[in-house]
Amino acid sequence: MQQKEVIMRKITSIIVHCSDSPDSMDVGVTEINQWHLQQGWSGIGYHYVIRRNGDIEKGRADAEVGAHAMGNNHDSIGVCWIGRDQPGSAQWWELAILCADLMHAHGIAIHRVLGHNELHRVTKTCPNINMAELRALISVVHEFGPEGVEVEI
Repeated sequence: MQQKEVIMRKITSIIVHCSDSPDSMDVGVTEINQWHLQQGWSGIGYHYVIRRNGDIEKGRADAEVGAHAMGNNHDSIGVCWIGRDQPGSAQWWELAILCADLMHAHGIAIHRVLGHNELHRVTKTCPNINMAELRALISVVHEFGPEGVEVEI
């Protein structure tokens, strides 16, 4: 059987989302995939999901166009933290590390790590976090690596 050749698309941004589920609810890729299928979509729209305990689960392949930010899916990776109001400290940390790793892997500049609400014509509050603070932490992790950063948890 021949393997299908995967051609990597050019990725220029990371778009951060929240699941808009209660902070007390821990769901992952399986549940979000089901939610998206119930909406009539082809499956989970995000590339990565960060559970409440900080575990990172893989959604769509990076080479596959996402379905998470209308008009911006063709050249972005979608990352979703589970919750609505406040990411847990493990989620916050893993979000920063994942974004720094993706920036390094795809040559993405820090100003291209965006909250869903920072996109043109988006009126949602998603991802409900301070993106300037997140970008500051990502910048430090990107420069010094996660082992070079002290974090109070």
